[in-house]
Amino acid sequence: MSGMHRSAAMPDGATFQSDYHVKAKIYRSEVNVRIRRMADLLVAGALAAGLCATGAAATATTARPAIPAVSSDLPDPYTSYEVFPPYIDPAALKCLDVPSASTQPNVALQLFSCHGYASNGANQRWYFNYAGTYSGLPAYQIQNLNSHLCLAPNGFAPDYGPVYQNNCRPVQGQYWELSSPDESDHVNLINALYGWCLAASDTSGNNHTPVILGPCDPGPIWNQNAYTTWQLG
Repeated sequence: MSGMHRSAAMPDGATFQSDYHVKAKIYRSEVNVRIRRMADLLVAGALAAGLCATGAAATATTARPAIPAVSSDLPDPYTSYEVFPPYIDPAALKCLDVPSASTQPNVALQLFSCHGYASNGANQRWYFNYAGTYSGLPAYQIQNLNSHLCLAPNGFAPDYGPVYQNNCRPVQGQYWELSSPDESDHVNLINALYGWCLAASDTSGNNHTPVILGPCDPGPIWNQNAYTTWQLG
């Protein structure tokens, strides 16, 4: 995720699990081991099928299938980020925002003009605390720098319902899988319990636009995924 702005170290008093950073390293190590095993299997299969050139005089080479790369630049659990939809009003970006910098639970979130690195911007900054893997993707509990509360869907009517900040609990409904839709620093944030994505309710670019749980649209990002594509900055 190139171009992320790094913030200061985690402030005293925030409640974070001390082993998140270690878990992130373990996840990357496990994935890299799987990739190396996949490469070994592919080469062995090619040899068994007689696809590799034999004999000392053989000079032709056989192209290997590409091995998918895993980015080592996962969100740092000790860094807080702005989170914004890059395709919605790019000239005046709007960020994931806690209205009025509230520190109360059950407050519905919104989009608002980005000011996360201003003196009054802590309500627009979010920690990504590693929570394990779901569906083969890294998952995070997303916690606000100002309120120390976590991103959570409406548990009673999640589909198209508002997303709140709520008391942090170790439950699947508060875990968000991080998936890259276009091999860039853009991400989809997929709720691990419901399988739907963090989304803007519309693409107007207006302040106070509600943030909801919406279907994860697999269409081309430049005209269909603006609702559910996010960037960390």
